[in-house]
Amino acid sequence: MIKQVIDGEEGKRNVSIVVMDRKGNDRLRFNLSAAWPSSWRLGRLDSHSCAPLVEELVLQYETLTLQ
Repeated sequence: MIKQVIDGEEGKRNVSIVVMDRKGNDRLRFNLSAAWPSSWRLGRLDSHSCAPLVEELVLQYETLTLQ
C-alpha cells in the first residue's frame, strides 16, 4: 500500500487498530475507514544501544469509530 501511494495511486483501505491486554484479549478497537499512509519513518539503528528501534507510520482517514 505504501508503494501505491508513493507511485501516486489511490491506496485507501479500511483499517482496525486493536489494543490488547497482556492475555491477548481485545480491550479497544479503532476502526478507520478509507485510510491511507501519509508518512513513514524509521528510527536510528544504534548497535551500541539497548534502546528499541522505533518505526512510525502516520495514517490519514475519512472516518473513525470506536468499539
